[in-house]
Parts: sequence; structure tokens; C-alpha cells
Amino acid sequence: MRIDNNATADILFELTYEADRRRHTSRFFGRKANFWRDIFPRDMGERLQGLAAGQSVSLELAPGEDIPAHDPARIVTLPRAAFAPKPVNGRTLDPQPGRFYPQGVLQGLPGVYPSTRTPFRCLDVTAETIVCDRNHPLAGHPASLTATALDVREKGCETGGSLHVWGEELLDGPGLETRLPGRATVFLTEAGDLGRSDDAPDAAFYRHPRLLSHIDAKARERLTSLYAAILTPGDAVLDLMTSHLSHLPPTLPLAAVAGLGLNADELDANPALTSRTVHDLNADPTLPYPDAAVTAVLCAMSFEYLANPTAVLAEASRVLAPGGRLVISFSNRWFPQKAIRLWSELHEFERLGFVASLIEQTPGLGSVATLAERGWPRPADAKDRHWPLHQQSDPLFVVTARRMARGREG
Repeated sequence: MRIDNNATADILFELTYEADRRRHTSRFFGRKANFWRDIFPRDMGERLQGLAAGQSVSLELAPGEDIPAHDPARIVTLPRAAFAPKPVNGRTLDPQPGRFYPQGVLQGLPGVYPSTRTPFRCLDVTAETIVCDRNHPLAGHPASLTATALDVREKGCETGGSLHVWGEELLDGPGLETRLPGRATVFLTEAGDLGRSDDAPDAAFYRHPRLLSHIDAKARERLTSLYAAILTPGDAVLDLMTSHLSHLPPTLPLAAVAGLGLNADELDANPALTSRTVHDLNADPTLPYPDAAVTAVLCAMSFEYLANPTAVLAEASRVLAPGGRLVISFSNRWFPQKAIRLWSELHEFERLGFVASLIEQTPGLGSVATLAERGWPRPADAKDRHWPLHQQSDPLFVVTARRMARGREG
């Protein structure tokens, strides 16, 4: 069957853009796109007409047309006291250059209320003033958009209802992971940013095995597909902070998979591992492996627990061979008492920017790229404690980097 006004289709949208030497990709699963009433960017809806499952169309998005143009008038200087957020994690937040915040934390702006979630970017702050950029986070950035039909089916009786403005849904989040041109975003300002509500030794918390999945089956499938696209046969892999699952493609022949985690029973239950090391990176960030020992370092659903991520990234750079890949992935689920306080204070997309900035400050690592995947339907799984309450799959956020030649910095 082909797409027409009497059909609905599941569409995978892929938005790509570059900003200040980073390449960003955002994938969004659009369920039951309705070609009779939905609104697509520019002429994409018309160009999708006639396509069958597996076929794609692409569109270059131009600032001022499909993406908002950057408007200098939307940059405003306010009294510093206008920034008045509620405490988070028991902490009073101070605005930092480059960071994003919901406009609802600003007082005295016409049409802005405490519930307003539209983001603004802090450009500068002094004791007296704060400079706020209220432009869309992607304003002024050209981007490419590809839409792929995944499934096309005949539409039932048209009964009205809501419509999707796909451009608005696709652009809700992207851009928050970018940095100001030529300037580093200030994420870490005090020791409390990396503190945790439970600062007891991690060995005690992880004494008993937790043989659970941190993400649902669809998100695990997407992470495995990502690994399949990044890893190559014969790679020597180090899986950091791992458990009983490594999410590796089962048919990909790897030279070795070393697993480092906190619980021996969890590591023993992981069939992908060829060696196992119990080691607490928060007690000692040193990795017990030689220089250039592996061609890939993976860290899935655990980066938010690192109390010294800078030291761990430096170690990851050390053990990676030139050309090797670093892959850090996370979602929106974690053990809150063990995650660093800053993590929950960041927007999902801004966490990509935080991880990317730490990597860019690590000698030897470069070619940083980010990926976000959202909107996939959650599989009906009786073992999933979040189904059927949650119908969408857990989002997947990934930052990748490459180990540069020895003596070079990325």
C-alpha cells in the first residue's frame, strides 16, 4: 500500500544539524501520521504521498522558513533578581552562561507565567543583570530532515480529533544540546553539582544484585542497533559500569568484551562478557587496563552516577586505541539517590550537551556527536513494570566520540 489521503503511516523523522563542531541527530517516531489533516514541514506531506513502506524523502530546513530565524529583539537584559526559580534538590539555582532554563523562572516578562516551559538561554550574568536569549534553541541553524515511511495502512472512519503539527513536535528539544559558538557552557560550578543525596559507598548500595532492565525492550533494541552500526568485527570492547546486559549485537564477532561493574553476580549473569572485573569507579576512577588496550569503550545507563566523570573520561581516553570509539548512552530513568544532583536539574537534551562538553575537555577525545531517539511505541510486555501505564518507549540519548592519534587533542 502507498501513502494517500485515505492512509495513515508510521514515519521515522531524522533531523540532523551541526553547531560549533558538533554533529547532532534527533530521531522521532511519528505514529499514525494522518495525511488528511496533519501539518508537515513545508511540502513534506505532499512529497510523502505515493510512497510505500521503506521509502524516504528529504528536506533542507532553512532558518526563517521551517526553523525560526534568530531575532536579536528576543535577547533581553533583566535585573538579576528576575531569575527566581524554585529550589531543586534543596538547592537554589544560579544562572550560568550557556545554560537553558524554562522561561517560567523569569519574573516580569509579559505573557510569561510560572508554568511557561519554553526555554531561554542565559548568555551572561552579573550581580545586577542577566542576559536572556528567548530565541528557539535552533534559531538560525540550518538543518536536514528525512522522513521514512515505516508502515502504511488504510485509515479507518475519519472521526475528527486532534492533529499533529509535526514540525513543532520535532523541534521540541533539539538545540538544547548545542553550545554557544566558541564558548563553553558552564555546567559545573561547585562541588555540590557532582554530589548525591546518598553519598554512602556505592559498594553497599550495589551489594545485592539487581537483575533488572533500566530501559524497555524497544529502547534496548535501538541501543543494540546503534552498537551494530558503530562497532566492527574484531573490536575489543570495554563495557563500563555494566550489569547482566551489555546490549551488544549477538551476531557481531568481537575479539573480547571486558565488563567492569559493582556486583559480581550481575557480571556473572552477563553472557556477552569474556572477562569480569568488580571495581568501584567512584572510589577509584583508575581503569585496571593497559594503555590503548581496547577499540571501544561503552557506558550504558550509568554515566549519571559518576561522582568524578572527568577522571573516568580521562581513563577511557587512555585505554582506547587511536581511532577507537567512546559511546555513552542514557535515558530518563535512574536511581535518584545515586545520580549526581546536576543531572536532574538539566533538560533531557541538555544532558547531551553536558556529557559532550566533558568529553571535549578530555585530552585525546574528539569528533563528538549526539543522538536522541524518541517516540517509539512501548512493546506490550508483562515483565515491564511501566507498561501499560507508559505507552511510549523510553527515550534514548547517546554521545559518541573518537580517540584521536596519540599526542593530539580533539
